[in-house]
Amino acid sequence: MNRKRFTALLRAYLNNQAKETESNQVDAWYDSFPDSSESSPLENDTVKRRIYNQLSERLKKHVEAPKIARLVIWPYVAASISLAFVLSAVLFFQKSRPVPTANYSYVSTKPGSIKKIKLPDGSYVWLNSGSIIKFTSSGFASKRDVYLQDGEAFFEVKKDKLHPFRVISQLITTQVYGTSFNVRAYKKLNYNTVNVRTGKVRVQSKKAWYPDTLRADQSLTYTPQKGFIRLVPTQHFEGNSWIEGTINLKDASFEELSLMFYNKYKLRLTSNVGATHSQRYSIVLFHDQPIYSALKLICSIHNNHYRRNNHVVTITP
Repeated sequence: MNRKRFTALLRAYLNNQAKETESNQVDAWYDSFPDSSESSPLENDTVKRRIYNQLSERLKKHVEAPKIARLVIWPYVAASISLAFVLSAVLFFQKSRPVPTANYSYVSTKPGSIKKIKLPDGSYVWLNSGSIIKFTSSGFASKRDVYLQDGEAFFEVKKDKLHPFRVISQLITTQVYGTSFNVRAYKKLNYNTVNVRTGKVRVQSKKAWYPDTLRADQSLTYTPQKGFIRLVPTQHFEGNSWIEGTINLKDASFEELSLMFYNKYKLRLTSNVGATHSQRYSIVLFHDQPIYSALKLICSIHNNHYRRNNHVVTITP
């Protein structure tokens, strides 16, 4: 199709006067451009203005040129006008047509359940109770991003030195190339924690990277108020003990204890006494431990008592 015919076709399309077959031709032409959500120079307002000014300046010079020169350069003027029209059409399409959005796959778990899934690149992830992740299946091998929207997950990542694997939670981004690690990022808690089982892990907040690389049996906690806190290395990795149904808490807040207890037993721990909420808990509850035994152990730490009403347990001094 020659330039004159194509220009007329674009005008008809923009004025809603094109036939169905002609509209399909224009749509196919527009779809042949790279995805605007990835890298299109026309998405940048500065680039748009520069292109527009350059075209306007060239057209102005052509219009003000002597008549003889106009005859010689007129084909170039026509080409510039056609180019300007095509660019205007592209800008129009980018503004009027919906931008394609990524198709995410969602995986979630209910309270009291744990789920294991295989990701498109061959990596594995275990989801703790009350968790949800999302990722794009298309192109995952080249952009291995998993969004931990809520909850806790343990990852066994397939090694790929060319394509980093990232776990993006609400406070931090954890990046690896092939290792195993655990991320706790419940929205009800005001911090995110990373525990490394094997390999090397880099962690980044919204402000900066943590300067050191985490290695096996090391962990890191991040809170917006305190920033990064490096935890003492443990002799044995315990970050994913929840997979076997065991709760393993060290110096945990009452809020974290309550959340983990609900994930395991589907019972809510509450307290109407302010002092109880400030208490810390280091405790291990095994997968087959009865509820009454677990409650007695929790209360023994600070000489508290409990009262149960259906699915709610109230802790009192």
